[in-house]
Amino acid sequence: MGDLHEALKWLSPLHWNDVPTNALPQFLTDTFNASELLVNSVPPPPNGEPFHNCKPHFTKPNAASTAKEMHASAARSLPPIDEHVALQQCWGKPIKFNPKDNPHHVAMYKMAARDRHGAWFARRSVHEGIGFSKFRRAMQQEFPESLRVEGGAGAGAVRGIAADRRLERIDVEGLGVLEVYQVSAAFPGPVTPRDFITMFITTETGLTEKCVGGLQRGKKHIPRHFMIVSRPVEHPDAPERPGYVRGTYESVEIIREIPLHQAQPRDLHHASASDRDMASPGLDPELNPVEWTMITRSDPGGGLPRFLVERGTPDAMMGDVDKFLRWACRYEEVPHPAEE
Repeated sequence: MGDLHEALKWLSPLHWNDVPTNALPQFLTDTFNASELLVNSVPPPPNGEPFHNCKPHFTKPNAASTAKEMHASAARSLPPIDEHVALQQCWGKPIKFNPKDNPHHVAMYKMAARDRHGAWFARRSVHEGIGFSKFRRAMQQEFPESLRVEGGAGAGAVRGIAADRRLERIDVEGLGVLEVYQVSAAFPGPVTPRDFITMFITTETGLTEKCVGGLQRGKKHIPRHFMIVSRPVEHPDAPERPGYVRGTYESVEIIREIPLHQAQPRDLHHASASDRDMASPGLDPELNPVEWTMITRSDPGGGLPRFLVERGTPDAMMGDVDKFLRWACRYEEVPHPAEE
């Protein structure tokens, strides 16, 4: 359990001046290594089947046009390395939900923190109806989408938090992108809007052989994935705003493909011709299920009692899953941010 709580420190608040901008490759590598341990520590949803026993639910990629048409897949990836599997017991048993309130079969967990701050929450689920490529592009587009919307706190938000402005962007070749956003959220009633300054780090190369399962012929490969790490950051260009309460949230989120049909993998070294031959002819890798995992906690500030925040977190996280899927399903093709 000590390794898990040490890894969680890589999500903790920091000052922008303490970000090693002259040594970002190592900083991002360390961040992603800790994040891989974190996401691998979350237990899979119960009652699943090994992926090699499963077939796609749909016959056409991106068949779901609404969240209600999404299918909660029974496919499960192979477990990570034993050291990471052992950490799954730290999360205990899943939080119970009424089945009608959990149509996507999300497994939700809660774990006490060791730093006297709020508890950590995690969720993990597997989805069919949106292919990996569309799922990834939707996640890449979530903050840019809200930046295009003018309005008050939370305007244009997909999952409740909207980007108001981007303060930093640094591309780290071969590793990922580090950005800093000022984001906001509105709440019902007389509750003051919140804003957050978040360091937003994304990568498509954040996983290593520690998460790797085997495919046919025992070939190991790292599945396609997209990871988002969010850390609270104090930035000199983002003082507290009148009319807002400054909060913090920490999270790591990842989607990864479960290869019922092998897409071109990011092998530990490189893909060979025999690897490409393993793909079944005529079967689209965009039919593969997508596993979605998140670990998070937040402090909305303003003196809200911690027990109230934690009591509402599971339902909020469950609602965010449906909100995002509803939004992502609406698009025939979500444009890549670099194409805009």
